[in-house]
Amino acid sequence: MRFGVLGPLQVLDDDGAPVPVTAPRLRVLLAALLVCAHREVPVGELADLLWPLAMPVSPKDAVQTYVRRLRKLLGSGRIRTGATGYRIRLTTDELDMDVFRTSITQARSTSDLDRRTAVLDRGLGLWRADPLEEFTDRPLIRDAAAKLLDERLAALELSLDARLELGRHHDLVPELRALTRAHPTHEGLCGQLMLALHRSGRQSEAFAAYDALATQLVDQLGVDPGLTIRHLRQSLLTDNIVLTPGTTTDPAASADTAPKIADGTGWSVQRQLPLGIRDFVGRDELLDRAATALAPAPDSVSVVAVTGPPGAGKTATAIRLAHRLADAYPDGQWYVRLGQGRAARDHASVLRELLRTSGADPRTLPADEDELSTLLRARIAGRRVLLVLDDARTDDQVRAVLPGTPGAGVLVTSRRLLAGLVATAGATPITVHALDDDDALRLFAQVLGRARVEAEHESCRRLTRLCGGLPLGLRIAAANLAVQPHTGIAAYCAELDGPDRLTRLAILDDPATAVRPVFDLAYAVLDEDTRRCFRLLGVNPCHDVTAASTAPVLGSSQQESERLLRTLVASNLLQVVAPGRYAIHDLLRLYAAELADPDAESAWQRLAAWYVGTTRAAIQPEYRPLIDPPEPGAGYDIPEAEDARDWLDAEFRNLLVIAADPRAGQATAELADALRHYLFAGLHFAEWEQLCQAGIAAAPCDRTSGLLWQSLATRSYVRGDPAAAIELGQHALRLFRATGFVVGEAAMLANLGLAHNTLGELDRAAELLAQAVGRFECVGADLLSANALLNLSHNQLLLGDAAGALVSTNRCLALDPPPSIAVITRINRGTARRMLGDLDGARVDLGAGLHADHRRNRASCLAELALTELAAGNLTVALAHAKAGLDLTDATPLTEAETRTALAWVQLARGDHGAARTTFAQVLALSTTKGFTLYIAESHLGQAHCLLHTDPARAVQAGTTALHLATTTHHHALAIRCQTFLAGLAGGTPPGAD
Repeated sequence: MRFGVLGPLQVLDDDGAPVPVTAPRLRVLLAALLVCAHREVPVGELADLLWPLAMPVSPKDAVQTYVRRLRKLLGSGRIRTGATGYRIRLTTDELDMDVFRTSITQARSTSDLDRRTAVLDRGLGLWRADPLEEFTDRPLIRDAAAKLLDERLAALELSLDARLELGRHHDLVPELRALTRAHPTHEGLCGQLMLALHRSGRQSEAFAAYDALATQLVDQLGVDPGLTIRHLRQSLLTDNIVLTPGTTTDPAASADTAPKIADGTGWSVQRQLPLGIRDFVGRDELLDRAATALAPAPDSVSVVAVTGPPGAGKTATAIRLAHRLADAYPDGQWYVRLGQGRAARDHASVLRELLRTSGADPRTLPADEDELSTLLRARIAGRRVLLVLDDARTDDQVRAVLPGTPGAGVLVTSRRLLAGLVATAGATPITVHALDDDDALRLFAQVLGRARVEAEHESCRRLTRLCGGLPLGLRIAAANLAVQPHTGIAAYCAELDGPDRLTRLAILDDPATAVRPVFDLAYAVLDEDTRRCFRLLGVNPCHDVTAASTAPVLGSSQQESERLLRTLVASNLLQVVAPGRYAIHDLLRLYAAELADPDAESAWQRLAAWYVGTTRAAIQPEYRPLIDPPEPGAGYDIPEAEDARDWLDAEFRNLLVIAADPRAGQATAELADALRHYLFAGLHFAEWEQLCQAGIAAAPCDRTSGLLWQSLATRSYVRGDPAAAIELGQHALRLFRATGFVVGEAAMLANLGLAHNTLGELDRAAELLAQAVGRFECVGADLLSANALLNLSHNQLLLGDAAGALVSTNRCLALDPPPSIAVITRINRGTARRMLGDLDGARVDLGAGLHADHRRNRASCLAELALTELAAGNLTVALAHAKAGLDLTDATPLTEAETRTALAWVQLARGDHGAARTTFAQVLALSTTKGFTLYIAESHLGQAHCLLHTDPARAVQAGTTALHLATTTHHHALAIRCQTFLAGLAGGTPPGAD
């Protein structure tokens, strides 16, 4: 096995194939063990590396878990446990770091210069890139990587010394120039460059190298060059230096190494990149992709466009990328801003700046813009130059300065998408967005210190949300906290979480460094129509917007709103989150709202009215409530059935936001009312309660309020809480009676009857259901009468009145109810027929019930089919039906109790008493929690059958309990089964299982 740390972390098996180590913490653990390969790493150090922000409860156990996983990947004998930690076991040539260090030792021990060079070349050839760059936030690994870089530089110096002594100075000049550019304050490398230039007969360049070093040392460190290099310079001045064999001072002999001059004016290598952000975090995958796209190409100019919303860190990302690729562009890295306040710089001024950067004499530059562009292309031709063009306002600005020959690179940042550049110049688009929580916490930890972040971990997460993950906002917040070490993060969050958040997101003593000015600049370049659209987006609180929802806000056509939204996308003030759907960053929404469009209040009213009207239209095909359905307003399109469902699903989160908005008022109640059946059909339990409660709070005590109380009661019933359903339903009943709403009263009576059924209060249920049927018939509400008859048939089945249930279901079906009611009625009629012994008729009705829309109804149907096949003796088919039904019972406890009961009886009939006892126990636990008395009694009777042959005494006890429950709750059919069981047990006749 081979391990590599001289570049990205690498593991190869004995055949050279990569061994994937993908989990981030496993990679950290392995990297730490490898850079500390010859010592034991204490558990505490490893824990600090693995969990830099929040330590697990038991760090030792957590580290142990990761070591165990790593051993599984690398082999059990690879990682050894020591007294205080762990150590990786390696042979002499398995780790590239060890091989590299061995090569340095061997090179220093030989006086043979050729051998020294060859050994060092082999060692330096092991380097694939900078070591372990992915772990720069882990101090132990970062420090080890820095030490390795120093060792690499020392090895390079040793190799360069040997090659200078061998007289290879001509060949060394390009390499030494690149190294001194990468290390502009390194005196040893500068001295070697001076020697190589001097020995190549290029004395003036040798002195220029010294002057450049002196300038860098003063500018960056405030010091003068050291004594050794000053002596070297003096020796060159007095020509008091020995030239090695093979050296010539003949200018003709060294003409091949003289600087190339393209046009008689010389070329100036400029490294203009601004300082990168020291604590840059995240963007790793994005930077890798961008670096691949920006690397010099043999047949084209590499162009990358970094775009994103204001404050997202476009420039910081681009500078990071440019520094990463600096060595790939040895002829210069140029930086120029294309923006000038709120305007774009003219092309000619940018071209002149770049030409001056290249070393062209400004006095000789042409006036014509096209000629300037041509001259710039000519000067760059054949050179590897990186142009960093910051804050491009238009595609044409970039096109004017694009090089014309392969090898050059162009890195652009812009608030705009620059789609034209992608189309015409083959630019690779890279979009930066907000940071996720983990990267934001890493940023806070680097600026504020890990201890402070760990101490207020949740407050840091809240701060991330308040800044919307926007890098500029995060850095400003972190900087303000850094200079106020005694201010708590929670307290700072409280300050930010107010109406003046954007004002507070500014550096305390530098108001220009703030979020708002960046937003101002992005807003200022928009035309007036687009500005108004942006301002009015601050009115809309929804998660996303569409052209359809924006049109009423703007008072425009949908086509015009689509055009304006796309313009905002092109300006990176909106982002596309799905086809036709757009989202605005939270801080940009705040900014838009603060701009206070004079039409804002009316725009909100139009938005709320549009959502109410369109929702009412969308529910008509499929989700129209049976009781008092709301009608769509004039002017709102009613989509086709499938489109309506898609619209409701896509807008559901937004509907909740609109309804919860304090400005909504009556619209909240209207939306809650319109969505009653949609909420029921989708089993959106949490949102169902949230929306109905909000609607009740917003509505007066009238019919609408009663309908919402009724909807809440239905929710509780479906969730398996019939007692709560009765309590909530009483509120609705009182409101319906107070307002004279007879249909609502009858519907609530029917629902209450169903809830009492479930609680086993069958006589009270029968009374309520009879009242409901009578009131519906009085007002000629056939559809609702059918629904009440359906519920009455269910009551009759529980009472054991199968003949009465058959009559009620036939009456219901005679009213020609809609399919949703008819299919459940067929299920009830199938149950009645099974109880009456008509198994063929039961199969026909239950077969129709399998087409029910809702899972819970199909589950009930499969449970009944299982019992039907059980009665027919088809136990294999019965078992399949019961299991299939159980798979459909999610989120509906009552249906689960019903289906598990059927499964248990089938298991018992198959002789699998252990499985049956387990299933009956599950039914008992669930039904006891929910108050399902029927299934409590059923489970006791089932347990009695299971105990019949092993513990007759307990069987009698369980059967007696079941009989008592069935009798007191008037479940007559079940009571008869209990009596039959007990009688058979007393008479010595083994009772049947059903």
